Amino acid sequence: LEFRRVLFRSVYPSIAKRMNWNGVVHVALVIDSSGYLLNASIHQSSGRDILDNAALEAANKLKNQQLPKPQSTSTVILPIAFKLR
Repeated sequence: LEFRRVLFRSVYPSIAKRMNWNGVVHVALVIDSSGYLLNASIHQSSGRDILDNAALEAANKLKNQQLPKPQSTSTVILPIAFKLR
């Protein structure tokens, strides 16, 4: 499934940038057979609440958008990395 839209919508929190915090958040996306997001939750934390919340906020922006349609309601684990360059 294609979820680049989530990555483009994730915003690196400014406090996390200032503190030089990096991490990967694994978000569980529950998608129905029509291709709509039913639920998003943290599957595995980055260890930083602010990064987890930013990833979850980005994922929830996919609600009301058509996503690729699975054959049945499915859960996809999407890793979202926050890394400073």
